[in-house]
Amino acid sequence: MKQRLLLALAFLMTVGMMHAQEKTYNNKSGVLKTKVTTMGMEIPSTSYWDDYGMKAVGLADQGGAQVRTIVKDDVQYLIIETTGKGVKQALPSKPINYLNLTDEVIDQYQILQLDEKKTILGHECIGYNMIMEVQEQKVNVTVWVWEGIALKMDQEVEGQKIEMEATSLELDVPIDEKLFIIPDDIEWMEM
Repeated sequence: MKQRLLLALAFLMTVGMMHAQEKTYNNKSGVLKTKVTTMGMEIPSTSYWDDYGMKAVGLADQGGAQVRTIVKDDVQYLIIETTGKGVKQALPSKPINYLNLTDEVIDQYQILQLDEKKTILGHECIGYNMIMEVQEQKVNVTVWVWEGIALKMDQEVEGQKIEMEATSLELDVPIDEKLFIIPDDIEWMEM
């Protein structure tokens, strides 16, 4: 269950940030701090991006362990910073680019744009409801997006609700390039 929860949290972060071959955000760089709430716990996480989302990484504190998530070449790398270990898995599908919702993506995820808008951190967000697959389970996801950035997301996996909400957002700030580098000395477990 703990491993499934870790993968679900990583999935949630992946939906909020990605590595892409096209522009995914309208801002060149940014730092998005969020809190993920599940099973009575609050897990702080931070997403960094540069080059309009073509480079991105997520950091989360998972029970005292710092977990870094990088998506590169359709592979998600979960690196547990202090252990020298990590999980590597192929993404089941390409992350969603909210700046370019094609008919194919809308059909694949059964995306419906919500009529209501929500203001988060002073930004008016568009809401989307969709069906995604996490470890062969269909998951109903609601996400609130501004300028391509997911600022709030709700989902349920195996009866567990997982909520992510932005707590701060900095735009067009310098980002340390080292964050995007996958270390050579990680012992990988493949999923």
